[in-house]
Amino acid sequence: MSLLVMASPRLVQIIVESRELHFCTALSSSTTQGLNCLINNAAIHVSVNLETVNANAMMKTFESNTVSPLMVTKAFLPLLRVAASQGSRMGIHRAAVVNISSATGSIQLNWGPGATTKTYAYRTSKADFSLLLSVMAGLSEKDHGQYQDYMGKPLPW
Repeated sequence: MSLLVMASPRLVQIIVESRELHFCTALSSSTTQGLNCLINNAAIHVSVNLETVNANAMMKTFESNTVSPLMVTKAFLPLLRVAASQGSRMGIHRAAVVNISSATGSIQLNWGPGATTKTYAYRTSKADFSLLLSVMAGLSEKDHGQYQDYMGKPLPW
């Protein structure tokens, strides 16, 4: 189910299933206005451990948590570029992509004693998502991208 919600003239919320990403491409090509901020907040949590994990659970989780945010960003990239070309100062008033992830995506925080959650599909999809973001933008933790908890505290990659 794809859903487009106009919260105000300047705010649009799109709810889209991973199998309906064509909706984002169609929406992106229906306007020439720029997009200042894209917030990706996609996730599913399939609770599986080593005994119950299967390929279907892994693939479904990776599709939602890793692949879909990339495809949504790709679909809206033309509109983000339009917004980024307007003005010269850096900031969200031009164009930004905000990706919501999880602390379980931090390999450093989930190693040794921190590795208490054994949900293979979810944790690996979030770690892959973090890696994907750094590859997409060529970021390191010293760059303008950051990995933060819900309070804004920086987390290790």
